[in-house]
Amino acid sequence: MTTSASDQGDGNLDANLGKLKNELRQVLTSSFSLAEGFDERADLYRDLGMSSMQAMELLMALEEGYAVKVPDEQFVEATSLERLARMMHGLMI
Repeated sequence: MTTSASDQGDGNLDANLGKLKNELRQVLTSSFSLAEGFDERADLYRDLGMSSMQAMELLMALEEGYAVKVPDEQFVEATSLERLARMMHGLMI
């Protein structure tokens, strides 16, 4: 089967998003003591117990580590690893 340019682009998106999820999971597990195998769709606050102080620390770590400005209105909607990775990917392209 031949892969079209758009398919390759989608593959790159998936690969980049997967890599970003892994990096963010590492940040969350090492800096905020979350279990490594947590569900990427779990709510970081309700399900995994992150506090608002930890959220602010995460925001600063993301902005410093990825050299991006994260809009507050987007950050408050990024309540899971999945959403966080998609938000960050959107900010970095």
